[in-house]
Amino acid sequence: MGFEFLEYPSLNFKTPQTLYDYKIRCLSVKNELTLKGSLIDPNKVDDLLSKILFESIIEKPDTIITLEDWKKNTTVVDKKAFIYYLYYASYGDKYILSNTCPNCKTNLTSEVSLLNGFQATYFEGQPGEILTKIIDVPLPITGYIAKIKIPTIEMSEIINNALINQDDMLQTYLMVIDSFVDPHDNSVINTISQPIDSLTVLKMLPSMDRVKISEAFSDNFNKYDVGAKYRITCTNCGNKFLTEVDFLEQLFRMVQG
Repeated sequence: MGFEFLEYPSLNFKTPQTLYDYKIRCLSVKNELTLKGSLIDPNKVDDLLSKILFESIIEKPDTIITLEDWKKNTTVVDKKAFIYYLYYASYGDKYILSNTCPNCKTNLTSEVSLLNGFQATYFEGQPGEILTKIIDVPLPITGYIAKIKIPTIEMSEIINNALINQDDMLQTYLMVIDSFVDPHDNSVINTISQPIDSLTVLKMLPSMDRVKISEAFSDNFNKYDVGAKYRITCTNCGNKFLTEVDFLEQLFRMVQG
């Protein structure tokens, strides 16, 4: 009937942590409506977003075939990169940045380039290697060993579903803890298969042990990240401050029209 569709705008990128190469297309109006509808039920937002991100992929590694494959092989930070590139492919480079000056409280609006503000630090290794990297963290007070790793989308969903009413901080820690080991008797609690037991151990840890886990994760994984940061000068008082774009927030702002 005519109206045969042309090719969607798309772009190529590399994920910062797993180092996989992808080609992603822009959102369709149907995708936008799905995302907009997901806001009615906050519990469905992450799941629907993951499905739309996967559906938007045009080219991907041969080893990633299904949505579940993608969740297992995509880290939480890689997902943030997907959201950025999906936004860029869908809505372009120009972005209206709204901020409040922390000094004089003036509301500021400025047009910026997403590309110019974009920053990425990539893992130094082979594609997929970071997924197999496990760090043993001896805990100074209890003597336990916490084995930590990079959190994937799959791990995030497992923890969120198993511990739906738990504090966000506890969920964040359990996403990175592969297991706890008691070296006194070599007993092991695996977080994926025993999330409640792992939560129990985490809750009883002395604060110094928790801090040790946080420091070890920061030293080994935190620097591999993406973001878009801008230095803003207040037009009222001249104060300079740094601000960062929340890709997910801006994506949902756009799909709401």
